[in-house]
Amino acid sequence: MATLRNIYVIGAQSTGKTTLVNALATHFEQYPESMRSTASQPKLIKEVARGVLQRHSYTADDIVSSKSRALELQRLILEAQCEAEKAASQQWYISDRSGLDPLVYARMFVGWDEASVLIQEQSWQYLQEMMRSGLVIVCESGGEWLINDGVRLMPQDRDAWLQMHTTFCGTLDGFGIQYHESVHGFDDLATWCLATKNQDLLQNILSPKEDQVTARQQPPMVQAMRVRESE
Repeated sequence: MATLRNIYVIGAQSTGKTTLVNALATHFEQYPESMRSTASQPKLIKEVARGVLQRHSYTADDIVSSKSRALELQRLILEAQCEAEKAASQQWYISDRSGLDPLVYARMFVGWDEASVLIQEQSWQYLQEMMRSGLVIVCESGGEWLINDGVRLMPQDRDAWLQMHTTFCGTLDGFGIQYHESVHGFDDLATWCLATKNQDLLQNILSPKEDQVTARQQPPMVQAMRVRESE
C-alpha cells in the first residue's frame, strides 16, 4: 500500500476549512475502485479547540481578556492536537486545523515573544515534522463567510481577519513548511472542492513520503490554488 500524505486544512476563522475537509472526505469515500488497493480511507481529525474550550471552561473572550490564560489555552490546544495525531498515526488522516494554529493565535493575541515558549514544547516538535511530510492547505481570508457562531473568537474587523491569514502564511514560511493556498470566494471554493478529483492532486497526496519532491518540482494542483513556497 502506498504511503499516503496526511492533509492539513488550516487558516483564519470562517474561511471554509471544515467545508473543504468535508469535501475531501466525501471524495475519498467515493474513491475509484481501481485505486483502493493503494489508498485506504482517511481518518478525520476534527477541530480539537472546541473540545478543549469545553473541558477546561474557557470562552473565546479569555483569549483577549487575559494573556496568561490565553497562552495556557493555546498550550492545551497544542497538546490536544498532538494527542489526536498520534492516535491516528496508524493510518493517514485529514486534519481540520493543525499544531500551527495555536502558535498563530498565541502570536496574534498574546505576543510573539510570549508565544515562543510554545515552540519549545515537545508536542510542537512532533507536529511540525508531521506537517512537513504532509500536504498543508491554507484557506484564504476575505470571502463572505465571516459568521459569528458564538464559540470562535471573531476578528475585530476585515483588516484583522486578513492579518490573521498573513500570520498563518508567515509562520509556515518561518518554519520552512511548504503549503498551498486556496483562494477565497464561494464559487472558487466550490470549484476547488470539485477539483479534488484532479489526478495531479491525487498524485500529490499519494506520493510516498520517502520520495517527495519539492513544491517547485510538483505539477500545479488546480487553477483555484496558488502554490506558496517557503523562502
